[in-house]
Amino acid sequence: MKFPVVSIGEKTEGGQNALLTPLLQEGQLRIVLSWGSQPSDLDSHLVTPTIEGNSYHILYNSKGVSNRAPYVQLDVDDTSSYGPETTTVYARYPGKYYYYVHNFSEKGNSNSQGLTTSGAKVDVYSDKGLVKSYNVLLSGTGTYWQVFSYDGTTGEIETINNWFGRYHHAHRRQVVRRGWTNIL
Repeated sequence: MKFPVVSIGEKTEGGQNALLTPLLQEGQLRIVLSWGSQPSDLDSHLVTPTIEGNSYHILYNSKGVSNRAPYVQLDVDDTSSYGPETTTVYARYPGKYYYYVHNFSEKGNSNSQGLTTSGAKVDVYSDKGLVKSYNVLLSGTGTYWQVFSYDGTTGEIETINNWFGRYHHAHRRQVVRRGWTNIL
């Protein structure tokens, strides 16, 4: 593999971070979360529509699989800053997928502002390349950042960009049915 090196005059810039990601096939989606040094542990979450009779919540302790339901996989749970954490949707199913970020470092502190200073960024890729990029909101409280929804039928991405303090797995159906509005 070859990698470009940034050179300015006689000075070479070292210590740069780079993200390499395999090409996607048509209909696939890749979501990449990266962040700064603090808080050290942010987590990617993806809630799926019903797939082959079940709905799934992809996160650090339930990473999914690529070749059978849910056809979604989280690559790694980074607990020591920066990321990236990459979630790939290998096969789309009808219905809405919901993506959000959890500040695991401050779990239980629903008034936390740690995400606002995290430098968190979410990049969304399709087979066409980068299709959306989100920077964390610079004001707000909560340990959850609702970033976007993804329509598995049309492939459309809808920006949500909102905060909430906590997530209860029992409310998962409300999340999908009501688009996050009644889980606070």
